[in-house]
Amino acid sequence: MTELTAAARLRLHALHCVARLALRFRLPLKAKGMVDGIARAFPPLDGVDEARAAVRTLFPKGTCLSRAVTIAAALPGAEVVIGVNVWTAARLAAHAWLEVSHVRIDTNPSSQEFPDELARLPPVPSIPRPHRPRLSYCVPSFRRKS
Repeated sequence: MTELTAAARLRLHALHCVARLALRFRLPLKAKGMVDGIARAFPPLDGVDEARAAVRTLFPKGTCLSRAVTIAAALPGAEVVIGVNVWTAARLAAHAWLEVSHVRIDTNPSSQEFPDELARLPPVPSIPRPHRPRLSYCVPSFRRKS
């Protein structure tokens, strides 16, 4: 069982706070775009095992959607899938989970079933993150003309 480093867990919790706030004030697609942009500044998660470790780290805080948006932002190629259970007439039962390379990762470790798929939020492109060079300051030299 893979475990995340303390720094990775801290970054994940901070990103989850951003996701929770973004989802409260924005539509899910806009919120995901915002969280994806912030996540680009951090090292990505590496594969399904680290994604499952991230679920264990974040559960039970937030909602299944906020956890899915957070982990998908940190894991290139992961899609957020939103589904509803159409067989419950009395109340709408919705759930969000991740899908990476056709592998489903539930954001609720105790959940046993996935509802019918309703929508997918696009994944972060799985391209290498650009190297950010250090800033260097140019100070122009001023010479007095004689």
